[in-house]
Amino acid sequence: RIGCPSGLADVTPGTWPAQMSATCADDGPLGTRDLDGVPRAGILSIISAAAAILLAVQVVIQTHPTNAWTLNHTNMALAFFSSVCFTLLGMLLSKWEPTRAAGMVLIGRVTNTVHNWETETLRSFIELTTWLSGIWLAFDTTNSWLIALLCGTLSGWVLVLGGEALTPYLRLVEARIRNAYDLGSATEKSPGRRRGSAGPEPPAALVDPVIFMLYGTGVLRLIYHNVSDILAACVLAGLAGCALLAMSKLIAAWPPTRRAGAILQDRILNTSANWRAFPARSATEACSFLGCTIGAMARYRQPVFAVQAGLLAGMLVCLLSEALGGRWMVPTQREDRSARLVPLCICAYAVLLSCHWTFAPSGAGRFQAFSLQLLFTICCGASAQLASRCFLAHERTRAFGAAIQQRLTHTVLNWETKPLRSALEVGWTNVITVATWNVTHNLNLTSVAGIASGMGMVLLSERYFFPPTKADAAPAGAKLAVNPAAAPAPAPAVAPAHATAAAADARTASILARVVSHAELRRHSTAGDCWVGVHGRVYDVSKWHARHPGGEEILLAYAGRDASDQFELFHPPSVGAKLRPFLIGSLEADRPPAQPVRWGLSSTPEPDPTGTPADPADHPTAANRVDPATRDYRELRRAMWAEGQFQPDPAFYALKQVVVLAFLAAAFLPLLPASRAAFARAASAAAAAAGWGDAAAAAEAFAIAAAGGAGPALWQLLLSAALLALCLQQAAFIGHDTLHNGVFSRPRGLSRRRATLAQLNAGVLLGISCDMWLIEHNLHHAYTLRPGEDPQFKYFPLWLQSVKEVPLWLAQLPDAAAAPRLRAAVWRAVQLLTRVQHLTIAPVAMVVGRYNFVLISWVHAIRRRRWLDVCCMAAHLAWFGAFVALLLPTTRQRLLFVAAHYALVGVLHVQLLLSHLCTQQFSAEEEASLGVLRFQLATTRNIETCWWDSWFHGGLEKQIEHHLFPQLPRHRLHDAVPRVRSLAAKHGIPYMELPFSDAMVLCGRNLARLSVELATVNPAA
Repeated sequence: RIGCPSGLADVTPGTWPAQMSATCADDGPLGTRDLDGVPRAGILSIISAAAAILLAVQVVIQTHPTNAWTLNHTNMALAFFSSVCFTLLGMLLSKWEPTRAAGMVLIGRVTNTVHNWETETLRSFIELTTWLSGIWLAFDTTNSWLIALLCGTLSGWVLVLGGEALTPYLRLVEARIRNAYDLGSATEKSPGRRRGSAGPEPPAALVDPVIFMLYGTGVLRLIYHNVSDILAACVLAGLAGCALLAMSKLIAAWPPTRRAGAILQDRILNTSANWRAFPARSATEACSFLGCTIGAMARYRQPVFAVQAGLLAGMLVCLLSEALGGRWMVPTQREDRSARLVPLCICAYAVLLSCHWTFAPSGAGRFQAFSLQLLFTICCGASAQLASRCFLAHERTRAFGAAIQQRLTHTVLNWETKPLRSALEVGWTNVITVATWNVTHNLNLTSVAGIASGMGMVLLSERYFFPPTKADAAPAGAKLAVNPAAAPAPAPAVAPAHATAAAADARTASILARVVSHAELRRHSTAGDCWVGVHGRVYDVSKWHARHPGGEEILLAYAGRDASDQFELFHPPSVGAKLRPFLIGSLEADRPPAQPVRWGLSSTPEPDPTGTPADPADHPTAANRVDPATRDYRELRRAMWAEGQFQPDPAFYALKQVVVLAFLAAAFLPLLPASRAAFARAASAAAAAAGWGDAAAAAEAFAIAAAGGAGPALWQLLLSAALLALCLQQAAFIGHDTLHNGVFSRPRGLSRRRATLAQLNAGVLLGISCDMWLIEHNLHHAYTLRPGEDPQFKYFPLWLQSVKEVPLWLAQLPDAAAAPRLRAAVWRAVQLLTRVQHLTIAPVAMVVGRYNFVLISWVHAIRRRRWLDVCCMAAHLAWFGAFVALLLPTTRQRLLFVAAHYALVGVLHVQLLLSHLCTQQFSAEEEASLGVLRFQLATTRNIETCWWDSWFHGGLEKQIEHHLFPQLPRHRLHDAVPRVRSLAAKHGIPYMELPFSDAMVLCGRNLARLSVELATVNPAA
């Protein structure tokens, strides 16, 4: 049942909205509950429903006082377009939870017309007659299509919802009428069936006999008087459909538009399946197509223009519905990548059409428009296609029909492989067509001559001029034998889907038969020889890593390693299927030997803080490929994907974006002269009210000076700098979430929407390179705090984070043999800087962090030629420079504003530092031994927040959850905290969380202790 189309059978009057919501609560997208729940309408049901609709139309026509209404093309077009608006309104209402049930009811009226007329005859009759009367009366009164469509849409909405509410009463009236005339069955004579009674409610008769007796003759008269308009509409719709099919084949021949051609062909060739699977979309497209075709005929009275309008409308509405509604996508057949479009085909058709145009100049009795000639050609091609189908139905003519069909369906291949034959056949057809028209000026004779000459030339080519050889075979799979009687039936061009899937599975199984050891995998760890292990399979990405959307650096970092969990961190589950082309084998099941892990930041090792697991069975063993903690973490991640936790809330991020723009606008106010004068006058009024005459006079004088162009006060300057810093900070959070695939769920990964939102916030507002951030931040998430490799935590020579960095620092000094004194001097300078690192880290991060971030962004974008990033960062400099130059009159104020603003933005860097600084650091081997859960919990800490400062951290106060699930939207992080805590407690892993102040104190103490240890290191050792 779709959208509860047959009404709510047991709705108590007065409780309709609540019960309707409850009844439709389980409906899916577009109100679909179960496509098989609605019985498929048979031919008799469809014919009966059409007759009932015509009966209702006759009632409407007879209700007009002057009998001025007829079933002409204008009224038909109005009805079709109103149906489109009606369906679209239902789709919009179904998107919002409070109106979802009502929207599904509206959709069900259009998508289940036959079913509604079968089960709710009286209700459908009243709704349709009232609806049509409103549309046509509005058009007659205003002579405006727009007002008529608006009235029809809104009145239809009210009528349907009212009819749904009155359904129990209408059923009662209908049942009593049937009982009175003894026209129902024994079951139908019992209208008072109790709620909850077993068995479905029996359907009502399709057309009430009493109503049919009263209006039956009127229906016949309606059909008789309007038969010409009805037949004309059917013929025009049929011609437009044929033209659409032919055009779709032409579009599908060109690789860039092949997908569009496949979509259009699917709409026509799979009409029945589309209506069953996507009734709302099909109703919208069909009504739009018919409305444009018939409406153009009613408006211009030109059949050719009407067919052209229907062709264009059909193409646009199908492609728009496919592009705008991702959930409406119809799976099509696998693309035929062997088809190519060579210039020979284009040139040949261009020459022939140009000759055709030249041979038929404008004049009396001749084709006067090239569009008419093109339409004529398409119709002749469609007729030839139908003729080939007729020939294929008989054994003797099957080969001939296959030859004609092959000419039409494989035009590109024919011009590539048989150019002379194709030119002869097409040229002869065009010559006979033009000659017949010039002699007879009869369109019917010209059509027959063109089709017959084309098919005759195909037969001559097959038998005499270009007989097929044994190697030749039709692309459709059927050989075109010379003897028609001996020709076999054509075989399908594409293997069945299950056969293709079975063959693919067989190939995959043969590849997986090769087992790759961990030692062999480690040997392929260079840019030219890059193998990666993911979930027990090995992939060779040697020729593809440079095109990796997340940057090649992260692939090369895990070359020769098992990167199963790192792959899952940044990709949705659907991406795994795209790795099949790179599959080269399976990874051995045994775990590599675990490497010893050194804990602690200082030179004195610390004991392993990991406690005993709550379950003794969870102790990791060498025989297990995955340790229990990692296994449970993977199960939690899969469960969260299945629960929809990774689906973002668009309204949440829309509100965040509004907040960013509001802060940007608010930053202007304190610096505007009018605003400064208003502030000063308000202060003057307050001082005067308090009796402070001198203060009031001073404030008034300042107001006059502010209005005259004097600079803002210090507090106004700092207020504007703070507001602008908050704007950039919140914009950074939105850019961060966007590039983590946490804002848009469709599609995830690279998309125009993601790039636009990221560049707006990170590029234009914040002024950094999105490409640089994406590469560096992904590496930071993959191997957090790895000594010397995490690009966002390389702080030589300012801050030492662990003694594991000391050898890496020494390696960056001048060579001891070549310049021992220079090496010693540089090391003393490093020791001097780190001696006060616990005092300098916060001020330097605030003062220098913003400048450093902008500088490395420009260097990265220019070096890697990321011109889009360069343009967006240039736009940031342009608006920020204009902001400072136009609103601040003196150089001193400008410098002060920039310094204060950049320092306040630098608070963001302090926030990020505290989430990782002075936690554990591990090498690549230690990381592999720990597993992703233990590793991330050991290198990350959460910051405790209250209700008022959680917003300030932008969700990154839950850094542990963010590192375990980078694609999880910000507003879902708090929901994941108890689940991660429970998982950590189960396996005895510490879960670090501190208040902001305590984290600052802890980091300061650890940095001070490390600076003392660094002072004792001998650089010559």
